[in-house]
Amino acid sequence: MKIIKQIAQNLKQAISDREQKLALDLFRAGLQQSEAEFVGQLRKIGVLRCSTYDFQSQILNSLINETGKINISQNSQVYFESIKSLLSISRNIQTLFNVLLKEVDYLEIKSYLVAVDSLFWPLYDHQAVDSLFWPLDGLQQDHANRYSVCKEELASAFSLYLYHSHDKKVIDNNTPDSF
Repeated sequence: MKIIKQIAQNLKQAISDREQKLALDLFRAGLQQSEAEFVGQLRKIGVLRCSTYDFQSQILNSLINETGKINISQNSQVYFESIKSLLSISRNIQTLFNVLLKEVDYLEIKSYLVAVDSLFWPLYDHQAVDSLFWPLDGLQQDHANRYSVCKEELASAFSLYLYHSHDKKVIDNNTPDSF
């Protein structure tokens, strides 16, 4: 387990450093060592998320193309095909994400931060927070219940947004009103 985890972490670093040959070697080694365990680690630590690498997908594409040359399980094939699909639209995702960053008013971030934070308060009545995100009447509420996201996904989305928006505005922890 430790070896596979280390290979996955080294792979993530090699991709970040844009070392394609090393990344391919590590990818092959991880799959040969223990495919199921390695793919699990890739998923767990987000090695193949193109947003992690500023939507630079060349190395990720080469890794995914490598899976077509080797015999892998059906589960791994499905996972790599989903990654391949996401990579094919990565430029569009990056463009959309940049547009969103420009459109969202930074003053709104405070409200979102409070809402996301309150999702994790153990004894908090979530009705006020829910009303920020979901309509509260009849058919619309039913629709929201079916298509809503869990609190961890919402927190992750906010975290990603905040991480990328940090490039545009430095947040001073000593003056929370400047946020």
